[in-house]
Formats: sequence, structure tokens, C-alpha cells
Amino acid sequence: MYQLYDDGSTVGVIYTPTNTFIPSTPAGSDDWLAYLSWLAAGNTPDAAAVESLAQAKARKEAEMRATAAASIQAIVSPYTLEERETWFTQVKEAEAYTANNAASTPFIDAIIAARGVTKAEQVNNILTKKALYEAAVGAILGRQQNRADQITAATTTETVNAIVW
Repeated sequence: MYQLYDDGSTVGVIYTPTNTFIPSTPAGSDDWLAYLSWLAAGNTPDAAAVESLAQAKARKEAEMRATAAASIQAIVSPYTLEERETWFTQVKEAEAYTANNAASTPFIDAIIAARGVTKAEQVNNILTKKALYEAAVGAILGRQQNRADQITAATTTETVNAIVW
């Protein structure tokens, strides 16, 4: 069910039913914990296999995407899902208000009534956070795309394995 994986720079296992690579870090990941439970039940993983270039590229691409996703999650994690679901409305209203201060902004109006700040302060706060979020996520996605380009261009598994976040 599991196969050991260690290329000298990346250690983990491959979940063989889906050919999914599970890195040993972060150690608390659900997939890694499932593997440890499987081991604790007395099971033994298959020996490590020689990885093809295509397999190395697929593994490294998944690794880079997971790292990018975790980086983005770290940015949004202080906010609840319910709050994040309002961001589009907040930004839409803030941009409308910026273009025309007579624009209808019922969501922002409700926020400022409860918060006790001016509409201009709240609009500035919303647009500042939007710009910071876009810059941070843009940098993460740009880095992810750069690593994907490196992976695509790689011609050996050693080159693929040398690519780091």
C-alpha cells in the first residue's frame, strides 16, 4: 500500500493505490499520520523504487504546489471562511465608493455602523488589505510558476531533485 521514497533530498512515501507522494514533512499532515498508523498496525512498506524522470517531475510539481498552497493558507488563516467569503463584496463596494462616493455600499455601511469608523477609513482599510493580499499571493504564485518552468526544463531526475522552493 506504501512504498518508501528517498532521493537524497526528499524523504517520504508513495501511497501506491493513487501513486501519491506523501512527504515526511510536515510531520503532522493527515496523509503522513495515516501512514504512521498503517506502520503501527504492523505493516511494512515496499522498498524504494528507482524513480523515472516523469515521476520525479510529477512529484516535484505536487511538492511545489503544496508548498505554495500552504504559503497562501498561512496568509488567509487568521480569517474565517465566512469572513473571506465577504471579501469580494467588500472590495466591490470599496472600489465603487472610491469611484463615486455616492455609490451604494450597504455591506460597508453595516461594518462601519458596528465598528465605529468612518466610511473613508473602512474603504482605505479594505483596499490596503486587498493590495497587500494580491502582492503576497502574486509573489507566491510567481515563484510556483518559476519552479514549474524549472521542472519542465529539467532533463534528469538529479536536476529535478535539486529544485527547491
